[in-house]
Amino acid sequence: MKAQDDNSQMDELISRAVSRPVPPFDFDTWKLEHAETLREYRRRMADREAGVSRIAGIGSIIMRTLTDKAAIAVIVVLVLMGVGWFLTGDSGVAYALEQTIAANRQVRFLHVRTLDPDDENPDVWENRQELWAELGEKGAPVQMRIEEGLGDSFRVIVLQGNLAIRWRPANDEYDSRHVYNADAEMQQAISMFDPRAAAETVDRLVEENKADVRTETTETGEIRLTVSPRSDAVDVLPRPWRVDHTYVILVDPVTRLFKQIDEYGVRDGRSVLQMRFEYLDYNEATDPKLFDLEPPAGAALDDRVTGIGWPQGDLSDAAAAAETVRQYITAKIERNYELAARLHNGQSAAELQKWDEEHLEIRYTRLVWIGEPIADPRAGDRGFQVPYTFELETADGRRELAGPPSEHPEISGPIEHMKASVRPVAGQPDRWIITGGI
Repeated sequence: MKAQDDNSQMDELISRAVSRPVPPFDFDTWKLEHAETLREYRRRMADREAGVSRIAGIGSIIMRTLTDKAAIAVIVVLVLMGVGWFLTGDSGVAYALEQTIAANRQVRFLHVRTLDPDDENPDVWENRQELWAELGEKGAPVQMRIEEGLGDSFRVIVLQGNLAIRWRPANDEYDSRHVYNADAEMQQAISMFDPRAAAETVDRLVEENKADVRTETTETGEIRLTVSPRSDAVDVLPRPWRVDHTYVILVDPVTRLFKQIDEYGVRDGRSVLQMRFEYLDYNEATDPKLFDLEPPAGAALDDRVTGIGWPQGDLSDAAAAAETVRQYITAKIERNYELAARLHNGQSAAELQKWDEEHLEIRYTRLVWIGEPIADPRAGDRGFQVPYTFELETADGRRELAGPPSEHPEISGPIEHMKASVRPVAGQPDRWIITGGI
């Protein structure tokens, strides 16, 4: 076949792609004019795993440097050259996942809603969750507000710094508490909604050829991706993605950001919608009071922030951890549940008392021993495990010892080894609190 015949066929393909005639395209000239673009593309392709070929990488480069017509022309040429495939809509809109990944890097605020359809009536939403999040430069959440549930189960949660505030309007309950490792807590909360993670997941599936992806353009102009992970994609899928589900994603054709994700599963042999994620706003100005959740007038306040923990004073970290356990057991013996509650992760006094007297049916009677604290990296740089022994009285009047075996003269026989987990209060490094184990 002659070169001029090649050019004629290529011109015809390009014309159909853009739905209008275009002048002849000189690929040799384009290669000379965009030598740096091609070198970057070849470098990226060389880094890819053998046998995996696609041109989404060059797509994001081309889109930054060419007009739409020229970009489509180059895509057609590259496909004819056999260098791979490109996510291209049926109306000629070319799309690369890298475009969405790049656009996500500029997102500093996110507003997303999830809807859970009723099993019997898909037109009725059984549950709803809405999230507003301010994001840092690397996409990690800085602060967030979550509204979830319907009817009496509806509640509002604000995570800000090391503080978590919850309000349940149905019974006017308002509580605040410190959150240890708040960054991880917020990351876990946003992981299910995160469009950045979703785009990177799809990109990874395509990169490793572990999903079937169909690209279309809707009547209203959105790019629609239908992603069906294959059975061998288990090792690359983050929660809550599943290999037996299909994900239909709508992409804004201008911003390249996700607008909606529908998750479909199979029930009784048919595909049914199981969850919808609606991305309502990106980088929109918000009410400055959005993350300020003040207690409503008349609400039942449960303050688990003010005055919690035992002050360290001049004690070393290990000594402060041991003293916190000593004070907690002593408070239980004296039935001072207000103090015990302030030393046990901000738990309420009523909850502690009910747990001892109604659930366990025990009463603390005597402090026997506090052991040497053991550093516990799982609880952070200053976390400790503190061994202890105390005497308790059961509902039938028997006296028993709870604590480590064979480490104290009064202890004999197979008694369960116990240690309290202790660490500084989140946001208050000079106060210490028990987080579990007692």
